[in-house]
Amino acid sequence: MIIKQLKASNFRSYELLDISISSGISLFYGENGAGKSTILEAIQQNLTGRSFRTLNTNEMIKKDSSQYKIKVLFNNNEFIQSEKLHNKHVKYINSNNKTQKIKDLLEDHPLCLLESNDFFFNSSNPEKKRSYLNKILFYVEQNFTESYKKLKKIQKQRNHALKKGSYEEIMLWTEQLCDIEPIITKQNKLIISDINMRFKDSVLVQTFLDKNKWIEDVEIVYNTGFGNDVDLKDVLSTNLELDKLLKRTNKGPHKRNFIIKTNNEDVNSRLSRGQQKLLSIILHVLQKEIIDAHVEADTLLLLDDISSELDSDNLKIMLKYLQEHTQQTLMTSITNTAFCNIKELQMFHVEQKEGISYVR
Repeated sequence: MIIKQLKASNFRSYELLDISISSGISLFYGENGAGKSTILEAIQQNLTGRSFRTLNTNEMIKKDSSQYKIKVLFNNNEFIQSEKLHNKHVKYINSNNKTQKIKDLLEDHPLCLLESNDFFFNSSNPEKKRSYLNKILFYVEQNFTESYKKLKKIQKQRNHALKKGSYEEIMLWTEQLCDIEPIITKQNKLIISDINMRFKDSVLVQTFLDKNKWIEDVEIVYNTGFGNDVDLKDVLSTNLELDKLLKRTNKGPHKRNFIIKTNNEDVNSRLSRGQQKLLSIILHVLQKEIIDAHVEADTLLLLDDISSELDSDNLKIMLKYLQEHTQQTLMTSITNTAFCNIKELQMFHVEQKEGISYVR
C-alpha cells in the first residue's frame, strides 16, 4: 500500500501536521532540529508501534499537551490511527474500527528505516546487528517469533538460576539453551547467506559497481555468539564459573552477531565514512528486498539524512535505483540542493518557528 496522507496533532514539535504524499520518492528537507526526522518517526510509530528514537511514548507528546494523535491514510482509503494519552498505552485503530496489536501492525505494514547515524555494523554495540537480522527473520521465518521468545525466556531463566546459585536449575536451562541454539543459528545463517548472495548478483549492488569496485569484495561473516566451529555445551561448561561470578550468561545465541568484511578486513578499518554510509544504505535496501520477496505488501523505505556523508554521484545512482525499484520511499536531508535536478521527486520544506514545526 502507498501512503496517501499523514495527519498528526501534538506530536513532538508539531501542533498540526497534514500532508499529502505521492508514490515514488518524497524528500523532507530543512535545518537540523526543524522536525524532519519526526515525520519519519510518526509514520514508523503509527504503522509498527515502534520508534527509532525512544521506548517512552510519553516523550512523543508535545510539551504542554496531554495527548497526540496520528493517522496514516493509504491509497486504497484504508488507514491506521493511533492515540496516546499521557501515561496510557497507545491505542491503534484500523479503518474497520478494530483495535490493532503490535504484531498485527508489524505483519501488515513492513517498514525498513535507516537512521541518520546508523553505521550499525561498525559500532561496538551488536544489538543493532541483531535487530537488523531480527526484522528480516520476522517476515521470512514462519517460526521465528516463537523460537525468539523461547530463547529470551531461556536466557532470562538461566540468568535467574545463576543469581540464585542453583546448580540443578542452571543445568536445566543450560540444556534448553543448547536445544534452541541450532534453530536460532540455522535461521540466522540462512539470512546471512541470502545477503551474501545478493551482494554477488543483485541488481542493486550491480548498479553501484562501476563507481564502487570495492563492493565486489564485501562479505558478511556470521558470529554465533559463542564462537564458530565449537559446541555450545562445551562453551557453557567452560564458562560456568565466570557466568556464576557475573550472574549472567555471557556466551550463547542471544549474543549472535556479524562482521562485515572487504578483502578479508573489517570495513571499519578500510572504508571511508562515505563508503560506510553507502554500504549502510545498500544493506537496508537489501533488507527491504529480502522482506519484499516474502510478503504481499511492498515494504516502505524510510531514509533519514540520506545525503549526509554520501557523494553526489552515488546519491544520484541511489535515487535513480529507488525510483525504478520501489513503490514509495520517504527520506530527509538538511538541504535539497543535490535533489533539484531529480525528476518525479516530491519535496517538502520543513521549518520550525518558536518551537513549532511546519511543513510547506
